[in-house]
Parts: sequence; C-alpha cells; structure tokens
Amino acid sequence: MACRYFQVISLLLLILTSCQDNSKAPQVTINSTVENGDLILRREGGFISSLFSSVASDDKTFSHIGILTVDEKGEVGVIHCEMKESKEPTSLRLESLPLFLATVDTLGIFRLQMPDTVRKKVAEHAITLLNKGATFDFDFNNETDSALYCTEFVAKTINRAVDRTLVQPTKFFAGKIGYSLDDITKYCDRVH
Repeated sequence: MACRYFQVISLLLLILTSCQDNSKAPQVTINSTVENGDLILRREGGFISSLFSSVASDDKTFSHIGILTVDEKGEVGVIHCEMKESKEPTSLRLESLPLFLATVDTLGIFRLQMPDTVRKKVAEHAITLLNKGATFDFDFNNETDSALYCTEFVAKTINRAVDRTLVQPTKFFAGKIGYSLDDITKYCDRVH
C-alpha cells in the first residue's frame, strides 16, 4: 500500500508540473510516502505568505500548514484554512495535493510522533471540522471553532485526536496569544 501512495503522489506531481509554465516555479517533488494525518507545511512567494512566515515560527521557513488525508483509493488531499490575497472565499477546505502545491516555494512534510491510530484520528477530526464549514478566523480568536486560522485548525485537531490539550498556543501576534507552527512541529518528525 505504501508503494501505491508513492505512485499516486508521483503521478499527481507529474500532472501538476506538466500542466503549467514552470519556468519560474521551483520543481517540487515528494520522495517519501505520506500517511493519513501527516502535516504538510509550505511557503509561497506572496505578501501574505511572507507576512505569516515572519510570525508563524522562529525559523521562518514556512507560513502555512494543512493536514494530509489519503482516501480508500489512495488519493491524497490537503485540508487547510488560509487567508487569500484575492477575493476567493476564505474557509476551511479540502484541496488536491497538486492544487495545494501549485504556488509553493518551500515544502515540508511532518509526521506526528504518535501511533498510527492517533494520526488517523487527526485526519478524521480534520474531516469533521471541514464538514462543519468553518471560515478563516480574521480575529485570531482561539475560543471558537466556527472560524479558524491554519495553525489553530491543526492544533485543535491534534488535541481532539489525543483527547487532551497537548498543543498549546505560545506565540503573541496581533495583540493575542496564538498557535504557531513551532507549537505543532515540536511533536513531529520531518519526513520530507
């Protein structure tokens, strides 16, 4: 089955790179097998991405995070919530891996240092929140689930999967305490 995931990702990346002009875009390849509940981090070249990378973590490599899901057919998707520079709706959504990677400059895949059963619960809880239709949390309010920012979504999903408050917000921004990428990735190993 692991070979199947690798084949699907390779095929998706081949389609992604053959359907657009990549003369300026970096080539992105994933040389590892992804699993349900893995976390995918990226950084793009736009203003919003640069802004968030400056406050989202200490090393400033990434600006955005999502949760990978692998369906019964082996198709990989990314559930994430982001603020767009355009007038696109800003809500929690499921995107194909090629769409999520379309404008990426930097990519990382992280695996929670937890049993497979917990990582599968992370994916299940992500789908549950997706189905509730949360919007982007422009207020960065950690008290509700009706509006979420990317790291809040992932942190709360992990906390539900482990049935306790493991990931806690430690980063101050916009006058509030919030979840940073570091708050999450300290419980992970980088697999790509």
